[in-house]
Amino acid sequence: MKGDINMEFPIISGQHSDFFNALAPIVCNEWVKRRRNGERTISPAVAMAQAALESGYNINASSLFGIKGEGFTSPTEEYIKGIEQTIVASFVKYPSITASIVGYYDLMQDDNYADATAANTVEGELYGLTNAVDEGYDANGNWVGYNYATDPQYYSKCLWIVNEYGLRAYNDYVWSVVNDDNTSSNPIPHPLTYIDEDVVDAIYRGEYGNGDERKQKLEAEGYNYADYQARVEEKYYSNSDDTEDSTPTESEPVTLAEGMEVRFTGTCDTNGTTLAYTDRIYIINSFSDDREKVLLDIYGEHYAWVWASEVVPA
Repeated sequence: MKGDINMEFPIISGQHSDFFNALAPIVCNEWVKRRRNGERTISPAVAMAQAALESGYNINASSLFGIKGEGFTSPTEEYIKGIEQTIVASFVKYPSITASIVGYYDLMQDDNYADATAANTVEGELYGLTNAVDEGYDANGNWVGYNYATDPQYYSKCLWIVNEYGLRAYNDYVWSVVNDDNTSSNPIPHPLTYIDEDVVDAIYRGEYGNGDERKQKLEAEGYNYADYQARVEEKYYSNSDDTEDSTPTESEPVTLAEGMEVRFTGTCDTNGTTLAYTDRIYIINSFSDDREKVLLDIYGEHYAWVWASEVVPA
């Protein structure tokens, strides 16, 4: 790494240390180069977590990031219409670790990942990678959305890896490189990672609307949509036991209504099909005549018919 650096390059110890210590210098160098060139980037912490998850911590994997394309075929687990299935897919085969990393950052230049690359936090980047608006399936049930992966737990799995192995240290390091580079008289400022909790609360109260309206209002006020949406979900919708009166009691009945933001507490639709992406915020589209079934929408598309008894207000 070039530059007059006061911060030492992070070294991982313990389990999977060989994987991370081999990967980190190449990822960090690529990030610095592209950041200097004004290209879109995903932080080293997130990129390394994805590589670990996609490759199974195998530094010699032919496709570290599981990027699909011409090269070689391999069985892989995918979620198709909410059901986990084993399929045979074609992946790009890269000749080296460096080539895999370059290929990953080339992919991040695609507009599909603009929300992720514009984010200023690890959580925001992961939210942008896993919550693309244009998500869906074609007539044959093939996933044609823009999310990086079909696994509904991809966000949480990557975030666990980031936190478990202390990968945020690499983000701090690359920014120290960028801002300590003596060849530049105008160092790139570290992105503002402060999150205004008042704005987070206002989003939760519905003051910024939903979907595209929310995104437009946040960006008009200078807030990063992915960062704030990730914080809203973390603050209000994460599974935790430290909140009181978070669910209605028998003395506090809540009537479901069309257009209401809700959460789904079950695992299957009314036909018994296991659903993916259950840990999300949905909109009630309509009810069956007996109001025992609810049609949920997400990202402007119909998601599934579920039992009303398994739906609670968000």
